[in-house]
Amino acid sequence: MENKTVIPKSEEKSKWGRDWSVARWTQLMRLVGSVSLIGSGAVYLMYGLQHLSSFWRFMAFEILLVVCGALGVFCARKLGETKGARTLLALGAAGFPALMSQVGAMIYGLTQTNGKTPMPGIFSFSAGSWIEVAIALTSAVALMTPLVLSGFLSLDRENGRDLSLGFFISGALLLIPARQSFPVAIMILIQVALSAHFLWMEGRKGLKQMSSDRRYAHLLLMVPMAILVGRSLFYPQSDFVIGAIFVCISALGFAVSHLSSRDQQVFPMLQFFSWILTWVGWSALVQGIDGVFHLRWEWEAFLVVFPFYFLIRGLRASKILAVDTLVELTALALPITGMVIGWDGHHPFVAQMIFIFGSVMAIEGFRSKSKRIFQLGSLTSFIGLTQTVFVAVEWLGGWSWLTLAFLGVGAIVMASVIESRSGMWKEHYRRYQSHWQ
Repeated sequence: MENKTVIPKSEEKSKWGRDWSVARWTQLMRLVGSVSLIGSGAVYLMYGLQHLSSFWRFMAFEILLVVCGALGVFCARKLGETKGARTLLALGAAGFPALMSQVGAMIYGLTQTNGKTPMPGIFSFSAGSWIEVAIALTSAVALMTPLVLSGFLSLDRENGRDLSLGFFISGALLLIPARQSFPVAIMILIQVALSAHFLWMEGRKGLKQMSSDRRYAHLLLMVPMAILVGRSLFYPQSDFVIGAIFVCISALGFAVSHLSSRDQQVFPMLQFFSWILTWVGWSALVQGIDGVFHLRWEWEAFLVVFPFYFLIRGLRASKILAVDTLVELTALALPITGMVIGWDGHHPFVAQMIFIFGSVMAIEGFRSKSKRIFQLGSLTSFIGLTQTVFVAVEWLGGWSWLTLAFLGVGAIVMASVIESRSGMWKEHYRRYQSHWQ
């Protein structure tokens, strides 16, 4: 009779608990890195590098996307870790419509007598000549085509090529130098039709059986539409027609979110964007009726709230931090409020005080073996340190978007390193866990 070693349930649970905890931390790092890179693109498009010419602003952002793609290949080939590789390739591909939006703005600037868009200070990409436009467009197509194809294939190997083609068509619409309500509405409807077509094709197989990566591929396909919708908020012609289109898109978002399985990250993301678009759509409808509604402050408030919404959702979904007591909510609200104040008012003192407060809390939690206080202190000090770096970089020349990009890329690559050397990091985590016993 063969002897079998029976592992007690308590030891088995402890073993798998340690493995899952390490995986949760790397998942959180990828989430933070993704939000940072998305925020980097948003800040760059609106405020970054205004002192440079549009052509060099374009090239700087394109280099960042190429670096993301190269690091994705590095994670896959050298580290043998696919999660970080897929994340970097997908986020690099997501920047392609942003490049097309810049080229479209440069074309629009050359076709106008004043050489500027009707949005002073933001989305301003007025080219110096048609030669710069040709170079920018050629380099974007040449460098981004393999990155876009790799990004979609890494998420959906079966339909990656078809999704890439739809993504290129949707992104090419951003080249059209149109700023009036009716043509913009037509372009948005075309992008909605493309997304709906691929979702319908996928729905024939069952949306509820879609993997998370395939759902992300369909969300990636909607990035050009999101850029066009966000940009149109600043047009003087944002009126009844644009509002009606926003409401239609929000209805599509609600429908997709309820048809798909309630993934811990995809479902709240779709719900959140759908509610935002519903709010903005009805606001634009009101503006079209009486002409007194203004959307810019709402959009800026959305950009501030957007990263923290997904960060808190990720913390709760991964069960690293349970945000359900008054003390924890206060500890989270303090660094968030300080970060918003420091971002808007450029107050380094606020950021430094948040960092010191978080460090003292983390040290006290570690000394007293209070794991909850240690986690809250670590999170608070990290946010304070991040804001301190923001202010320092802002003082050095307004490259805050690049700081976000470095933080995002660094977090994702570090998660890949930890995943590739999981044995060593599991031992460190075991020692960390034993400290609290």
